[in-house]
Amino acid sequence: MAESAALWCRAIALLLLLAVSMTTVATTTSSSTTPSPRLLGGISIPKPAFAATLGDDLFVTSFSGVPGEAGKVYVVPRIKDQLRANAYNLSALHAEVAVDGLLWPNEITVVPSPSAASAPRTALDSGFLVGDGFLPPGKNNGSVVYVNTTGTTLPYPTAHISPFGATPYFYHLCAFVDMNQDGWADVLTARATKPLGRQATGQLVWFEHPVPVTGEPLRFPWREHLIKDGGPDIQFLVAPPAKATERTTSSSSSSSSSSVSASSSPPSSVSSSVSSSSSSSSVASSSSVEFVPTAPVRVVAAEFFAERLTEYTLGAHGELLAERLIDDGIGRVYDVEFAATAYEIAALWRQQQQDGGGSVPLPPLLVTNYQHRSPGALFSYAPADAEQQQTKNKKKENKEQEEEGAGWKNRTTIYSGFSNRQAMVGSGAPGFVRTWTPSNRPASVSNNSNDNSNDNNDNNDNPLQVVVCGDGAEAVYYFAARDTRPTGEISARTTTLDPAAAWQLTATQQWHATVGYSLPVQLGSTSSENQLLVSVYEKDLLAVYGFAPLT
Repeated sequence: MAESAALWCRAIALLLLLAVSMTTVATTTSSSTTPSPRLLGGISIPKPAFAATLGDDLFVTSFSGVPGEAGKVYVVPRIKDQLRANAYNLSALHAEVAVDGLLWPNEITVVPSPSAASAPRTALDSGFLVGDGFLPPGKNNGSVVYVNTTGTTLPYPTAHISPFGATPYFYHLCAFVDMNQDGWADVLTARATKPLGRQATGQLVWFEHPVPVTGEPLRFPWREHLIKDGGPDIQFLVAPPAKATERTTSSSSSSSSSSVSASSSPPSSVSSSVSSSSSSSSVASSSSVEFVPTAPVRVVAAEFFAERLTEYTLGAHGELLAERLIDDGIGRVYDVEFAATAYEIAALWRQQQQDGGGSVPLPPLLVTNYQHRSPGALFSYAPADAEQQQTKNKKKENKEQEEEGAGWKNRTTIYSGFSNRQAMVGSGAPGFVRTWTPSNRPASVSNNSNDNSNDNNDNNDNPLQVVVCGDGAEAVYYFAARDTRPTGEISARTTTLDPAAAWQLTATQQWHATVGYSLPVQLGSTSSENQLLVSVYEKDLLAVYGFAPLT
């Protein structure tokens, strides 16, 4: 009885919270061609941090700074089935503990779909990686944790990809990349350590996928390779590769649900993914195209502790070929993202392959810094002109020397009004930046009249939007393009459109709590509309935004 009463009180409190929050959306500017998202409701998750989808399940990490309190990963199983069964009432969704006993679980990286016919591939079963650990004592000796989700019993079994050494490191983000061109998807990651009384430092490392032995279990941990000492520490991106493997995967289920992943921003630095789905009354199928990068690759790093934005070129054996400074004048660099959706990056890659190879056009970068006292900002960096870049490379005698602004240049401030509302040491604003689109309708690859792969898709009614989580600013911020572009001109926006003139703040919502992370998803069963999950930490809430009601 007491437990039932407590659940009712929690539900009533959540409804009151959402009712109040619905009234706090402040539209800063508006455009007749730019829709503004609205709050659709929320999912109750204790201390939500980072989220990802795997099939029709939603996974959410949760951590606490309280000594001795374990970090967890929650799962909302069969989220579409739950929504349908509860008349799309988000507050009725049920979450369970999928992983327990972690230190400080950070971002989730989904294991690539297995495909024996293509490489790079992985011998890992279906599941995901979690970067674990952070600065607080007792939480700082982290690892890269693999979670195997193939079973039905919770919590799921785990294994450590990274070995534990004499120096305690914490991990945040991972990416699957074939670092040594052996056909197996290795794990690329950044990590950091902060010795007592000394400055924190980072490293860029990769862990080598072991060659499976028939009849034997896969070996853990994996062999470690150091790429750069004193470099990347938390966030990074893998630039669109000149070489990658394209693979098409398909899956089916007995229910009418389909994949909840939205064809928008990839998870920070993982391979680009393009997905489409269809559903019927009995069977739903989904197919996706994955691009797993193969070395040599370029890594763009937001070096938080070193206070610089950098680019690293890695060779065919995972070694460091060159490092280049992009910017060291904005303070603590928090996050870096491409000003393009995953679909566009994949489409650009495919288009250049069809054109006979060559480099993939670079999208502009979106970057946030993290400020405690003074307001933080959202910046853009335009890609360097390709011809000018070739000239620079020819003149460069020593490939290992630093070269400023090699891949991106011309920092422009998009918005500088992110004010930290929290007094706690270490707090700041803004946080993560992501791209998303109102609909899952992909843009056309080109204006070629013979290309019918994406008929009737009009970019003007499905504009790219940028969302910034304020973190200590305790609000979520939405930006949209000032101008529309002709249908199909992907390259016009991702390579030549001036990023400074492309974005304007269209809406904000104040939560009076830490707004940490956002994830584009597609929760509806029959609609192509996308939604956005936003973690509101102290409210124990995943807020759900969208442009239309869930159906």
